[in-house]
Amino acid sequence: MTKGELFKYGIKPDTIDHTFIHCSFTKSFVQKVTLWFTKTNNSQISPTTAPGNNVIKKFNYTTLFMRYYIYGSKLNNKSISLHDFIDAVQQRYMFENSCN
Repeated sequence: MTKGELFKYGIKPDTIDHTFIHCSFTKSFVQKVTLWFTKTNNSQISPTTAPGNNVIKKFNYTTLFMRYYIYGSKLNNKSISLHDFIDAVQQRYMFENSCN
């Protein structure tokens, strides 16, 4: 159902706060992406680490893209897959590196 159809029937759709802060699926996905990132980049980093070096900048980019991926998947009623996310973010890394 679209958000408009949900509204028409008096059903409140998910809010952005729910999607990114309260949703147990999103929390689990964030943990999986963080685990993958730290393993792939041989780093000890978490979403609360302050910005600074290139690994942290890459992590911040990854988490931002992750949120874009989750939100876009929800809007398009697509399933959220760690494998698909990793493929997409690695393509973004290659694109960003080719532009530098």
